[in-house]
Amino acid sequence: MIPYATIEEASLALGRNLTTLETLWFDYSATKSDYYLYCHNILFLFLIFSLVPLPLVFVELARSASGWFDRYKIQPKVKNSFSDMFRCYRDVMKMFILVVGPLQLVSYPSIQMIEIRSGLPLPSFGEIAAQLVVYFLVEDYTNYWVHRFFHSKWGYEKIHHIHHEYTAPIGYAAPYAHWAEVLLLGVPTFLGPAIAPGHMITFWLWIALRQIEAIETHSGYDFPWTLTKFIPFYGGAEYHDYHHYVGGQSQSNFASVFTYCDYIYGTDKGYRFQKKLLQQMAGIRSGLPLPSLMEIVAQLVVYFLIEDYTNYWIHRWLHCKWGYEKIHRVHHEYTSPIGYASPYAHWAEVLLLGIPTFLGPAIAPGHIMTFWLWISLRQMEAIETHSGYDLPWTLTKLVPFYGGAEYHDYHHYVGGKSQSNFASVFTYCDYIYGTDKGYRVHKKLLQQRAMAWNVFKYCTALRALGSIMILVVIGIIGFTYYALVVANYGPSLFLGGFDSLLALLVLALFHFLLIMLLWSYFSVVVTDPGGVPPGWRPELDIEKSDGNQEYSSLTVGDSSSHIVRYCRKCNQYKPPRSHHCSVCGRCILKMDHHCVWVVNCVGAKNYKSFLLFLVCQKELTLTLLLVTLCVGLMLCQKMQFYTFLETTVVAISLFPVFLVFFTDGDSDVTVSPGSLAATFVAFVLNITFALSVLGFLIMHIMLVIRNTTTIEAYEKHTAPNSPYNLGRKQNFEQVFGKDKLYWFVPLYTQDDMKRMPALRGLDFTSRSEESEPLQSL
Repeated sequence: MIPYATIEEASLALGRNLTTLETLWFDYSATKSDYYLYCHNILFLFLIFSLVPLPLVFVELARSASGWFDRYKIQPKVKNSFSDMFRCYRDVMKMFILVVGPLQLVSYPSIQMIEIRSGLPLPSFGEIAAQLVVYFLVEDYTNYWVHRFFHSKWGYEKIHHIHHEYTAPIGYAAPYAHWAEVLLLGVPTFLGPAIAPGHMITFWLWIALRQIEAIETHSGYDFPWTLTKFIPFYGGAEYHDYHHYVGGQSQSNFASVFTYCDYIYGTDKGYRFQKKLLQQMAGIRSGLPLPSLMEIVAQLVVYFLIEDYTNYWIHRWLHCKWGYEKIHRVHHEYTSPIGYASPYAHWAEVLLLGIPTFLGPAIAPGHIMTFWLWISLRQMEAIETHSGYDLPWTLTKLVPFYGGAEYHDYHHYVGGKSQSNFASVFTYCDYIYGTDKGYRVHKKLLQQRAMAWNVFKYCTALRALGSIMILVVIGIIGFTYYALVVANYGPSLFLGGFDSLLALLVLALFHFLLIMLLWSYFSVVVTDPGGVPPGWRPELDIEKSDGNQEYSSLTVGDSSSHIVRYCRKCNQYKPPRSHHCSVCGRCILKMDHHCVWVVNCVGAKNYKSFLLFLVCQKELTLTLLLVTLCVGLMLCQKMQFYTFLETTVVAISLFPVFLVFFTDGDSDVTVSPGSLAATFVAFVLNITFALSVLGFLIMHIMLVIRNTTTIEAYEKHTAPNSPYNLGRKQNFEQVFGKDKLYWFVPLYTQDDMKRMPALRGLDFTSRSEESEPLQSL
């Protein structure tokens, strides 16, 4: 009862005006006792038990007339007549009058004891929501164990068997149970309000929502538009229906609301196994519900990867002597392919290449719409690959490891003797199995010719990529994080035993390397690689030069010469080893190259961070052999420590997931199609990255050993007699500094920055001038 006589008195006590809802509550409850208000639950429960299941009755009756609702019925073979449903309602009302109603009348002292209030102020919506979440969680956990007790031999035979008379439950069967079960399950319902008591309105709402949820769970229909499908870990009708379907022997799906208890304690294994079996038997479906966008994308990724790998080996077989002469030569009549030549082939080749196309949908069947989209995209990709044009605006250029028209055109250009570029979509198979060597040599020769003409003519086009590449890198890392942590090793932490220990070790190593990778990567992105200070000039003896001679007229030399160098684009002198970047539009100190992946130049001040980033990206692939190689090479450089380890660790960690999933049909491990697709993609991405960065790693090892940059290597100054080659130890220190504690982080000590001018990118010691330094050169 509200202890205020008027609204004005209540406003004065609260120190503010009452809200509209508080005014309505005052008008209704000011003169009513708390006991009277509490007894409203009897009316609410009666209306809920009577009206909420009523639409399900009409749906069940409509099935007999049209059968349209059969697609949503979980057990469509079971049909309930009106008399069956009315008999259930009658029994529920009998239980309501004899047990539920009296229980509400006599349980008011417990409400007083836990101090559920009915006065002002009313709780906020945030407070109501928070308390309801607590009530659902407490009830769900407690109900789980009470329910498991009911499925013991004594509990089921004496009490719970009544509730399981409905093996295909209907809405009215939610409260249909033994009177002792009704009393026992009342304990979890009242436990939440007892732990976190709130307002009477919150209590009413909790009782109403819990009963509505129970009716929805026992509805027998899995409607795709049900709002509860958006609640994380929510079980729902389809989940609980399996519990009734199995019956008294069921030791699965005890959860009342959420599924986490069943997952943690392993009491959903039978359900997961049956669901997996039904999915495998279902094949390609055409009914409702339609697949979600994420499901379509995941299945398409799986289809492309499976088709690409299988197509690779069939294509290689078609290039053996017999296969080419009898079958494949028809397709190679077009040495310079055109779009219409994509399906131009021998009939036997068309049949053989149909196997990879249908293999993906056979392994991971989905909806017919996904199948249509897959066939369309695959043929469009084949037409684009055979177009004969390498258009710079093609969207497929944004797809990682995509081959494209220029890649496949080389295969047709070589012709029948081609043993290169067999890939249909992606290039990783050719790279792994070495069947792209001819193409790479050919492309390298073309690039050298192009660079000899004008190496940086089109560099300014890289500006268009902007920060997109940063988002791509973050997306790849996020995808890998989901596959390794969320989909696989995260849930393994709850399994206990050796699995939890292994998951903990893998996750600890992964997160350490991930932190180092992100630290190194963003250090490269945000750190200025080093620009020429304004007004910088070399320290020359002007007295030895002609008094009328200007600096701009001095001879321009290459990066390693001792002649003064001048940039006519920046209109300033260039320090030794600096170069003008056409993308950045300025001269960069000790420039190595402009990296599109970091949207920045790699120069004197961020070269160390770049090398550390390369190491991080390779966390998991080449196992102990590559780890041993990396440790051995650390004597020469510390560079690619984190990028390389990152992808190597990921690939090794995800590999057991495929062994368990594909070889152990009786395993407790259950992998959903979405998680499997994400895991497979992450596995392939990280293996490919690890192998690709390995070559980059070895190249930069040699560059650091010789104290050379990538540009200087192109200028043919990589020989041991290079003027800046001071020996491995000094060469290493000119990149990583002298302080060993800072070798593995993208930082330098203040002492190193002061005593080692090479780290700043302006002054470099030359072997030829050890006795007389190069001054500013």
